[in-house]
Order: sequence, then structure tokens, then C-alpha cells
Amino acid sequence: MQDAGAERRHFVLPIVDCMNIAYVFSMTLGLGTAAVILYLLRRDALSVGYSLWWLAVAFGLIGLSLFPFLVDALGRILGIHYPPIILLIIALCVVLIKLLFMDIDRSQQERNIRVLFQRLAILEHALELRSYYCELSPDDTADENTEQKRSQDQGEVEGHQKIG
Repeated sequence: MQDAGAERRHFVLPIVDCMNIAYVFSMTLGLGTAAVILYLLRRDALSVGYSLWWLAVAFGLIGLSLFPFLVDALGRILGIHYPPIILLIIALCVVLIKLLFMDIDRSQQERNIRVLFQRLAILEHALELRSYYCELSPDDTADENTEQKRSQDQGEVEGHQKIG
């Protein structure tokens, strides 16, 4: 009588090296990321500053897939017993740095938007004053009250122009 386990062992596929699959996957992921970033950059959907970050990530993935021993060597140098955790630490640090730069960029954009709104308000006010002057008829210009009003409004326009 034959052993049932021996029959099953006969049909088992050869064991595939999981590490090679991981390296191929990370290489494919890195190349795919680089291709997508270059496509978005070419279509002007992503600015150059942001694309540099993503290209660095893509080339980092490609580099780690080409030289996986670097992670083990760095782990030995730092005294870390499980070297793959270094990848998580590096990834977390990169994400935190990226978030910091995004917050700085957003703060600058908010400041610029606030200044643009203020300038727009000044220009709208100046436009209202200009339309007021255009509505005056020639008969109204002889009136003293109109002249005083005009000089007051002109002073307001000049005051706002100095601010902008």
C-alpha cells in the first residue's frame, strides 16, 4: 500500500523563491511609478517640485530591488535584528517630511490667496469710484458739493493705491 502523502508530494510545484518575487515586484512597482510620474509630468498634471519627490521614491524602490543586501548591511551597522523594519522607518520618515513640505506649501498658498483677495477688493472699490465719476453729467461738475465729493473720493482712491 502506497503512502497518500507520497502521492501528493509528487504533484507539488517547485518552491519559488519568495525573495526573488519580492525583488521583481518592487522593481516593477518602481518602474511603474516612474513611468506614471513622467507621464503626469509630461501632461502637465503634476508640477516639477512634486514629481521630484515621487521620482525619488520610484528610484529608491528600483535601487532596493537591485541591491537588496543594502538593507541587511544597514541593519547590521545600526544593530537592528530585523533589517526589513528599516524600510518602514525610512518610509515613515519620508512621509512625515513630505507632509511637512505640503503644509508649508499650503500655508504659502493661503497667504497668497489672502493678499490676492485684498488686492481684488481694492481694485473693485477703485472701479466703483471710477464708474461713479463716469455717471456724473457735465452740469453736476459745476456744483461745489460735487467737487468736494470728488476730492474726498480721489483721496480714498489714492490711499487705497498706496496700500496695494
